[in-house]
Amino acid sequence: MDKLLDLFPEIATLKDRLKTIEDDNKELKKAAENMKEELQELKPSVANLCMQQAQDSEEVQKLRKEMEQIKSRNIKLEAYTRRESIKNLY
Repeated sequence: MDKLLDLFPEIATLKDRLKTIEDDNKELKKAAENMKEELQELKPSVANLCMQQAQDSEEVQKLRKEMEQIKSRNIKLEAYTRRESIKNLY
């Protein structure tokens, strides 16, 4: 009987620990649900950003190509101008 009475405080302590663990588990579940909701809200934004980044990359490529074409035309124009200047000297 004494042994059983000695176990009651230990059982009460275990009950308290179990209650604490259950409460922590509930809080973790709520946090996980909140994170899941936030993730679902962010997915469209991330998709839009990725699409915008792809469009921006295409635009940069077009601008680079255009810049190279302008540089090439400028070099040709400079060469032509020099040739004409030399022709006009003679």
